[in-house]
Parts: sequence; C-alpha cells; structure tokens
Amino acid sequence: RILFDPAVFNGEPGDKITLTLGSLSISGKSVEIDGAAGGATGVTVSGNNSVRVFDLLGGTHASMRHLTITEGNSFQGGGIQVSPGDNFLHLDSCTVTNNTVTGAGGGILNFNATSIIENSTITNNSADFGGGIENNSTNARATIVHSTITGNSAVRFGGGLSAYLGTTSIQNSVVAGNTAADGPDVDSRGPLTSIGGNLVGDNTDVAAFFPAGVPNTAGDYVGSPGTGLLDPQLDVLGSYGGPTRTRRPLAGSLTIDHGRSCPLASDQRGAPRPNGAAVDIGAVEARQTTVVDIAADESDDPFSGGTSLREAIELADPVDTVITFSPRLDGGTIVLGGTSLGRVGGATGFSIDAGSLPRGLTIDADKKSRVFTFQDAGPVSLTALTITGGTAETDAIFPSVGGGIY
Repeated sequence: RILFDPAVFNGEPGDKITLTLGSLSISGKSVEIDGAAGGATGVTVSGNNSVRVFDLLGGTHASMRHLTITEGNSFQGGGIQVSPGDNFLHLDSCTVTNNTVTGAGGGILNFNATSIIENSTITNNSADFGGGIENNSTNARATIVHSTITGNSAVRFGGGLSAYLGTTSIQNSVVAGNTAADGPDVDSRGPLTSIGGNLVGDNTDVAAFFPAGVPNTAGDYVGSPGTGLLDPQLDVLGSYGGPTRTRRPLAGSLTIDHGRSCPLASDQRGAPRPNGAAVDIGAVEARQTTVVDIAADESDDPFSGGTSLREAIELADPVDTVITFSPRLDGGTIVLGGTSLGRVGGATGFSIDAGSLPRGLTIDADKKSRVFTFQDAGPVSLTALTITGGTAETDAIFPSVGGGIY
C-alpha cells in the first residue's frame, strides 16, 4: 500500500508530483495507491505533458484512490493504460483530466484488461477516439459506476466513451457534453449494457443501447438530435470539498435525485449518498441538506471529519442547500475566530436553520469581526439564531457598517 506523508501532501486539493523520468509503470504487482489516507489531502500526478502517467502491465492489480491524474501525453492511454493480460484497475474517487493522446483513450485505455471505475470524474481529455475512456479488444471488461464523463473530445468517435469490442456496463453515470465526429458522448462497437440511472446527453450511434427518454424504460435520462440533447448542468471543475476537484450539479440539474439504488455509500468527495429523495447521477451527490455537527470555527474539509458552520457555508452546493444543526449544539454558542461568516458571490442561495434546536443557537463574533457578510450570494434565510458580538470596524471589505449582518 502506497500512502503519502501529510507533512508534505497537505495542499488543497492535493500537491503535485511531476514526472521527469518517464511514466509510472507497475508490473506484476498488487498495489493500492491512496492520496488521502493517513492524513494526506489528495495527490496530483502529472505526466508533464510529455509521458503517460500510469502504465499497468505484467499481471498488475492496482487500486487507485483520491488521485488527480493529469497532463499525460502519449500515443494511447494518456492518463492510465491498462495493458493486455491479467491486469486489473480499480479507480475510485479520482479525477482524470487534461490528458492527450494521438491514438485511443485520452484519459484511460482499458486494453484487453479489466477496469472498474467508480465515483470518478473524467473530464477535458482528448484523443483520436475514446476521448475520455477507451474500452478496447475482445476480452476487455469495463464497469463504470457513479462517474462523470464530460468535456472530453475525440477526432473520430467516442468523445466521452468508446466501447470498442469487449463488454462495457454503466450505472448511475453522466456521459454528456463530450464531442466527436461520431458518437460524441458514447460510441459502441461491442456489447454495452445500461444498468440504469444514467444521463447520456446525445445518443447518436448508441440509440439501441440508450433509447431517448426522460427517463426511458431503463430509467436512463437520454437525449438525442431528434428529441433534444440533454445538458447535465454541472459546475466547472473546481474544489468543492474532498481531496480531488469535481464537477458538482447545479440547481435544476437532471442528475439530482434521478439515480438508481446503488451500494456506494458516499460520493467522490466523501459526502454521504443519498442526500435527497434518491441518489444523484454522477460522481457528486448534491448536498441539499448539510448538518453542522461541531461548534469549532474551522475551515479545512467537511468530508474529513466534522462539519463546521463556516465549512457548510463556504462549500454550500449551488442547489439551495439547507444548513441545519446536530442536536448536540442545542443552546450552544459558535464563537468566530476573527473573520465573518458568509459568501461573497458564487451561490444560488441557502438557508441556515436552527429551528430544530429547542434552545436555539448563538453565533458570537467576540467583538473581532462582523458576524455575517453576504454579497451576490442569492437569497439567504436565517432561522432561530442569536447573532451577537459583531463589529465591522476592522472589516477589510465593507468597514464600519453592519456589525451583525451585512
């Protein structure tokens, strides 16, 4: 098992290893690489735009978690190549982005091998075919669960996913917003199975596997040139909690609550599934409700331990999130550490509701800062809070006004 020293790998969302001595080849080994275990905060591995990042060969069984795999450049398999033979890849909670090849599999090439891809984001990769993922050759087996494949491109076919021979199954995943001359989102020249709960933006070339419908009889949300293409309505790639960058759903996205039952208990960020009427489609579960369970005024990562009020506000997903409180905070006080709470831009609104606490909750700025600052944050609702101890005299953005709320 390969872990990373948290004294070194403590950036947000992960410090970068840039390859200068060639790609990382793993041959004949069983290995787990985890960028967030042991206190590390995620790791980025870059091919420096000159080499493939990972090459699995010689009977390797590899598990990769909490990694960002980027800037690979090769003939094929820019981010990861799973070579022919008894080779196996389990990719979990990773982001594969900005990899480029002249042949197949910009992000990932599963070549006559076996791969399981779950809770992962495959975005902004490019190839001649199979821009995001290429599953290729007769004995290739690829299973894709709760992943987001978007923004990839191919010159010829399979902008997001190319299922070229072998067998490919997809569940609760987004494959949309990709481009190619043929099969812009998915191209299939081999068995392709939907297990349901997917969002496919454009079913050109794969209508037999993904018939258009919102939803169709398999429970997939599928667009077509005839019925209209589907936009998954995802945020840009960014740091929204967790050890890797993701593309979270925006308000109104068809991904929200439209997945099918799935055994994955959390999303790519580590947020629990489901958070709503049903699981969401794709790698990220929109937090429609967030529970604050610690009184400490901290801001690190709400998915690595307890969630503070500051973390809940700063990382509120743009889906009209409701922030509530654990019963353990009933009648308690959150004392701020010298900086006001709130958002300046970047949200569609949210609610902070302590109404479930019989004795309410106090937010005390301790005469060191304003309590709340909101600007261009959308509609904000505050319920059952006592707001005290605020001062705006030293506020750097809006001084001398609105000691409690601005």
